[in-house]
Amino acid sequence: ATLGPEGAGKLVGGLNRLEVRVQLRVLQTRENLVESIAYLKETSENMTAFSAKIREDPSLLLLGEGGDE
Repeated sequence: ATLGPEGAGKLVGGLNRLEVRVQLRVLQTRENLVESIAYLKETSENMTAFSAKIREDPSLLLLGEGGDE
């Protein structure tokens, strides 16, 4: 069946609204990904520092820092 001018106009309007919603979702997702990557980078740096401390002094696993007191 044909849509006619009115139906085609409604279809185009709906597609335009859908496009805007998709673009907004992509932007939100991108922001979330950037934030998540920043957290992963920070976690990786913390784990690297933790590993270096344990490698230097394995007793930290049992005694913790300041365990000499």
